Amino acid sequence: MSLPGRTRIISPYDIDARYSEKRGHRWQGYKVHISETCDNTPTPGGGTDPTRPPNLITNVVTTHAAVADSTMTMPIHVMLAGRGLLPAEHLMDAGYPSTTNLLACRTEYQVSLIAPMRGDSCHPARTHNGFTQA
Repeated sequence: MSLPGRTRIISPYDIDARYSEKRGHRWQGYKVHISETCDNTPTPGGGTDPTRPPNLITNVVTTHAAVADSTMTMPIHVMLAGRGLLPAEHLMDAGYPSTTNLLACRTEYQVSLIAPMRGDSCHPARTHNGFTQA
């Protein structure tokens, strides 16, 4: 019987490392969740505005590889709030948002979570056969 990646020890030398797979990429070990400022975005020519502050890393969290990104959205905001570093808008990739996270970020922290929402991944939606979730 095969154990799920989140419980299977993959190395006797690092018992916290885990196996994970995301969008066809497989790895063993950890994930790092990095938050950074993005107020000084590059200009079309590739430079940045020297009168604006530099972009800085504001938070780093390491988890084992099998931790879902969406479970880290609120802990990241708790950490940022604890240091007074919450942004007005938080841009995240598609692994982090959920309806619950969008609402909680807005109501608890007054942060607009901006991220692409995940599509319906149930079997009928993937195969275009039958009913999908509403």
